Amino acid sequence: MQQNELERRFPHHRLRIHLPDGDERQVGRGGPVLDWHIHKRRGLRRLLNGSTSRLGESYVAGDWSTTPEQLPLLIGRLLSPRPRHVPRGWLHRLAEHLFPRPRTERILSWQDDSLQLSRYCLGEALYTHCAQFTEAGMSLEQAQRLARRRILEQLMLRPGQHLLVVDAGWGALPLYLAREADVRITATCRSRAQLQHNRAAARRQGLDGRLDFRCGRPQPCLNGYDRLLLGDLRDAVGQRGFRNCLVHLSTLLRPGGLALLTTTGIDQELLAGNRWLRRRLHGDGRGLRLSRLAADTESAGLTILGTRNLGPHYRQSLAHWRRRLHYHRDAITRSQGEKRVRGWEFELASLEAALADGGMHVWEMLVANGPAAEQPSSGEPGHSATGHAPGVPNRCWANDAPSIRNP
Repeated sequence: MQQNELERRFPHHRLRIHLPDGDERQVGRGGPVLDWHIHKRRGLRRLLNGSTSRLGESYVAGDWSTTPEQLPLLIGRLLSPRPRHVPRGWLHRLAEHLFPRPRTERILSWQDDSLQLSRYCLGEALYTHCAQFTEAGMSLEQAQRLARRRILEQLMLRPGQHLLVVDAGWGALPLYLAREADVRITATCRSRAQLQHNRAAARRQGLDGRLDFRCGRPQPCLNGYDRLLLGDLRDAVGQRGFRNCLVHLSTLLRPGGLALLTTTGIDQELLAGNRWLRRRLHGDGRGLRLSRLAADTESAGLTILGTRNLGPHYRQSLAHWRRRLHYHRDAITRSQGEKRVRGWEFELASLEAALADGGMHVWEMLVANGPAAEQPSSGEPGHSATGHAPGVPNRCWANDAPSIRNP
C-alpha cells in the first residue's frame, strides 16, 4: 500500500507510522492523529505492498499494534473497500451455485470459548445477545436488562407455551424467560462447557423442570414449538442456504407460531477486503442484503410482522466488550495466551469498525409461520406499526443501494 493509497484511506486523519528502527512517517495533514506501530519489517513489507487481506493475521502474529481505542478506527480505514466492479450477471450467479465456497471448520466465538473470559467481558449476567442502549451513559448491565425485557414482550409468551431458544450461550436469556413466563423452554448450546453450566444454573434456580438444555442442532417436537428465538440466523444456515434454513425453521414452528430472528448483513466489498472477518462468518460467507432475506423469508411461508435495525446497539455492545477485554487483558492472557487474546481483540474491533463504516448491519425480524394469528401492537417495544423502530430511519427492504460511508 503506497503513500498515495494511504492518503486516500485517511482523508480526515493524520496517520503516524512508527517503524521498527525508531523512525516515523506521517501521512495526511489534518485531523486527529492515529498511531500505527510496526514491530516487524516483514509485516511492513506485506502491508505496504497492498495485502490488507492479511491484516488480521499480521496483528495476531504481533507484526503491528495501536492503542485499544484507536484499533477499530484504524482497521476500518485500512480495510475500507477500493472501488471495483463486482459482476452480477447470470454467469456469476451460476458459478456461485455450481461451485460454492468451501465451508471452513466452525471457529468458536470468544463468547463460547471460555466461561472466565465471558464473565470478564459480559459481566456476571453472562448475557451474550445484543444489549439495548436507549440513553446516553447507560451501563452494559442496564442495557442488558432492557434487552431481556424487550425480547420477553416481543415474543408475547402465554402460560403453557413451548419456546425453542437456538444458541442459548451461557443461559442468561432462557433462564430469565423461564423465571418471568410460565412456559416450557428447550434451548441449544454450542459447547459442552455451556451445556454443563446452564444445566447446573437451572438446578440451582429450581427451573430444571421447565428448562431443557441440549447440545447440537435443534430437533422438532411433536406438535411444533409455539415460539422460536434465534440468536444469529447466519450461524444456523450451515450449507443449507438461507431459504432452506428458513424452511427448516418453519417446520419447527406450529402454524401461527412466532419467531424472533437476528442476522447480519454485510456489504460484498467489505467481505472482499476483510479476509479475517470473512473467515469468521458462517453460512455461505457472502454479504446478505435485507431484500434477499425478506424474499427468502416470504418464499419459505413465513409472514414478516416487523423489522428493526440493531446495528447501533450492537456497535455499543461490542465497544463495551472490547473495553472490558482490555481492562482484564493481563489475567486473560495468562490463561488463554497472547495470540488468542490478540485474535479476540481484532475480531471485536473489526466488527465494530464494519458497523461504524456502514458496511455491516444487524437486523432483527419478527415473523409468523403462515398467516399471523397474533400481531404486535403499534406500541410494541422495538417494532413500530410500519415494522421499523420509532426514531430509526427506514432503510427499506430493498437495501441494495451502496452504503453511505462515514469519512
